[in-house]
Amino acid sequence: MSGGTAHTAGGQAPVQYGVVDAVKMIRMEEFGRLHKNPCVRDAFMVGIGAGFGVGGVAVVVGRTIRKSCSYAVAALCFGSFAMHEMCKVKLKREKDGMRRAVEVMDQKKIAKEREREARRKEREAERERKEEEERVVRERKWWKVL
Repeated sequence: MSGGTAHTAGGQAPVQYGVVDAVKMIRMEEFGRLHKNPCVRDAFMVGIGAGFGVGGVAVVVGRTIRKSCSYAVAALCFGSFAMHEMCKVKLKREKDGMRRAVEVMDQKKIAKEREREARRKEREAERERKEEEERVVRERKWWKVL
C-alpha cells in the first residue's frame, strides 16, 4: 500500500496537491490586506530600510549595480524575516504575560472571596456568642445577683 491509504470501501483516492495548486489558491485581495496582519507592517519597514542601507553602502563602496541590488534584496528579505520573528516572539511574551496577569487576578479574587467569607463567618460566630450571652442573662433569676 503505497501512500498509506486504503480505500476498501470504494471511496475516492485522496487528491494530491502540489505547488501549482497552492499558488492558484492565492488571491490578489490577500495582498491588499497583507499589511493588516500583525507584525507585517513593521517587518516590511525594517526590511525596506535594511535593503536601502545595505544597497546604498554597496554602491558607495564600489560594487556593481547588479551586486548592490542583490545585496539590497537579500538585506530586505533577511531584515523582514528577522523583524517578523522578533515581533512574533514579543507578541507571544505579551500574550503569556496577559495570561499570567489574568491568573493572578483570578487568584486574588478567590483569596478576597475567602477572606470575605472568613470575616462573615467570624461576625456570625460573634453574633451567636452575644445572643447566647444575652439568653443566659435573660434566663437568670432576677433576684439572684450572680
